[in-house]
Amino acid sequence: ATTAGAIAIFSDFLMRMMWFGGGRRDDREGGGSNPIALVVSLFVLILAPIAAVLLKAAISRRREALADATAVQFTRNPSGLRKALEVLQADSTVVTHASNAVAHLYIESPLDSSSVSKLFATHPPLSERIHILRLMEQGSD
Repeated sequence: ATTAGAIAIFSDFLMRMMWFGGGRRDDREGGGSNPIALVVSLFVLILAPIAAVLLKAAISRRREALADATAVQFTRNPSGLRKALEVLQADSTVVTHASNAVAHLYIESPLDSSSVSKLFATHPPLSERIHILRLMEQGSD
């Protein structure tokens, strides 16, 4: 989260430098603007927020996996958590009015599961979590 915030702040800094710092030179005095810096700044301004969101989602997915591992460590019962996740996976209830604002409150993301949205997903797929728990079960035998 800190890295994502730093990327957003850096992007904002570049935007402000571009808007407020570029008009201080006079072209007649040989100072003109630097077109390469402008292109690089625009490139960073466009990509930095996307990179920050992708980083935040990856960190969130990692934290979900660590939460599962911690639950197994505390309960010493990976099959219990696995069975609970399998029940959730078998549930066919469809969320009709899913919102990005509350998607993080769900155990499994209620938003669409297209390949592009998986990059931005804050939850790992239940099938992946169940697979990892099965591996933990085999390791504890």
